[in-house]
Amino acid sequence: MLQLALAGLGHSVGLATVNGDLAWLRDAGLVALRQVGDVYIAELTAQGLYAAKGRTHVPGVARVVPGR
Repeated sequence: MLQLALAGLGHSVGLATVNGDLAWLRDAGLVALRQVGDVYIAELTAQGLYAAKGRTHVPGVARVVPGR
């Protein structure tokens, strides 16, 4: 689903890239991952929410630009 959503935004990437990025986000403490069969389920952590809202800086994650 994430891969399809990205493609809808004009950012088509392979499944290996999506899975690699999710693993990076997990390692950074921004998402929790669990696998159900062949599907990964990602859940935003509190630290991930802070980063998404621009309340904390995480190296490798773009900063939030006000008004965007």
